[in-house]
Amino acid sequence: MREGTPGLEPLPAVSTIPYYAALERTRRTTTRSPLLPAMFLSDASKRFGRSLDLDVTLGCMTDLCVPALGQACVIHLFSEGQAGGRVAALKHIDASREYRLKRFAETAFGGILGWQPLVGGGGSRHAVVLSQLETAELIGAGRPAHVVQSALGLKTAVVVPISDDQSFLGIALLLTDRTGYYTPRQVGIVQELVDRFAIALVAANTYQSCKAALDATQQSLATTIHDLLSALTYLKGTTQWLRGVEGRALDPSLGTDFGARLSAIESAVNRMASTISGLQAATQQSPRSFHIPANDRTDLAAVVLRVVRLEQLIAKRHQIRTTGEPGAVVGTWDANQLERMLANLIGNAVKYSPGGSSIEVQLLRQIDEEGCWAVVSVIDHGIGIPTREMPFVLEPYYRASNVGAVPGTGLGLASVEHAVKKCGGRLHVDSREGVGTCVTVRLPLPVSSQ
Repeated sequence: MREGTPGLEPLPAVSTIPYYAALERTRRTTTRSPLLPAMFLSDASKRFGRSLDLDVTLGCMTDLCVPALGQACVIHLFSEGQAGGRVAALKHIDASREYRLKRFAETAFGGILGWQPLVGGGGSRHAVVLSQLETAELIGAGRPAHVVQSALGLKTAVVVPISDDQSFLGIALLLTDRTGYYTPRQVGIVQELVDRFAIALVAANTYQSCKAALDATQQSLATTIHDLLSALTYLKGTTQWLRGVEGRALDPSLGTDFGARLSAIESAVNRMASTISGLQAATQQSPRSFHIPANDRTDLAAVVLRVVRLEQLIAKRHQIRTTGEPGAVVGTWDANQLERMLANLIGNAVKYSPGGSSIEVQLLRQIDEEGCWAVVSVIDHGIGIPTREMPFVLEPYYRASNVGAVPGTGLGLASVEHAVKKCGGRLHVDSREGVGTCVTVRLPLPVSSQ
């Protein structure tokens, strides 16, 4: 920048941008132009306000900085609650040198503790202009100064802390190949731009956190509603049956079946109560808190047998049989959550299989290089899933094209996947159209189970 010339000094490459071109013309004809920096900053605020997407905000910042405020820009964001961070955005006016700058930046720039000597260890939030040697030492990470300058074509820099009212968010580093480029007036413009960027960054981060929390809540609500409807199906079907035998309730021959169906009602009510409690907890927690399920020592084999017995009461036209481990398979899980998961899988198998076919529920214990697992597979011989649609079967509300008039919401497998993840397990679906489907759930077992 020439002595006495206020405002920005863009490179010739951007002279096609209207106010940059006007700025260049003004620079040649006058010594004072307070309006042009104001135009630049006003435009920056408008551009930041166009999107709440974090990547768009970062890209907007680097585009504003290069080449208007330097030949390169690096945005380093600190990790929340940690000393480290990451290079979140980077730009160099020369594409061939941008790659080299990225390699330097990823190895040279440390966390907030490494930046504090530059920005003031006492908490200063003001910009700092680096000399030619300091710039080379910073981005070179031990490399000779002449090597750094030759590789990147950069000599001096200005370091600006990115902060809100409470904490440091990161560092903006602007670099140029000109010595003496960052005059007090130029630095003032840089500082003002970074302050506006900090506001946009906080807004983008807040939006991202809120969106993630909202998406998680919506998923939880959707799967919860599905589980409640499934449990209500038990209640409705069993109530209708009880009404049909109400006049013969004291007949001794009905005693066993009558008791089993009452157990079905009790189990369904328990699952509904557990699901509603989980929904209530989810609506009361803050976006940054985590819901911890009521896990306890649970025998998965007993849960499988109980769910199969109850499902068989409803599925009169199918045979549901269990195979695999004869003994107990004990882990630390939420029993009600396991019941809902298995009821969903068996219910789907029955729904999409022809009457008279069998459903197999297999329970095994497996050991591999990652540990010990309880493996539950639900196998049917139903309509299956078209191969081309397999990548989408776990998406909420997705239903295969061959389901025809079979009723459903497309939330069954999505609900199971949600439950499996909360248990720290894995879900795999294998299916062939017209042949059948096998859904496998792998749940981690304690080391003592090996």
